[in-house]
Amino acid sequence: MTEPPIRGEAGPLYSVGAIAVGTVLGSLAAGAVMLWLNYRNLGYPALANRVAALGGVLYLIIIGIASLLPNDPLLGVAFIALQTGIAYWTATALQAKAIAYHQQQGGAMHSLARGALVGFLAGITVIFAMLLIGTLLASFTA
Repeated sequence: MTEPPIRGEAGPLYSVGAIAVGTVLGSLAAGAVMLWLNYRNLGYPALANRVAALGGVLYLIIIGIASLLPNDPLLGVAFIALQTGIAYWTATALQAKAIAYHQQQGGAMHSLARGALVGFLAGITVIFAMLLIGTLLASFTA
């Protein structure tokens, strides 16, 4: 899929590197959030929503697979690397040209630190969501 041309004045975007850093800290959920925010700032809310939905589904599949495997630190590192690779490849394939064009036109970019913050916050959100779901499931089975 090639990226569409930028519509009008775009807000600040996350670089491919910031998306990768955020994904390392906060899982594929963080990468999907930043891709979503980029498409929204580029003026493509429908495309943003599709990317977010597909990112969410892919994240749930990865979490489902990870929950079936033994609890091993090396597997944990492998899953972080897998998610980061997916986010980096997706960001490059879908948005790298639009990001480069945005930068060439003098468009603002979010810092790498902000990408890390989004990753951290997305990671905390995912942890709380999992705790909530686990608590609800435990209350129904008790």
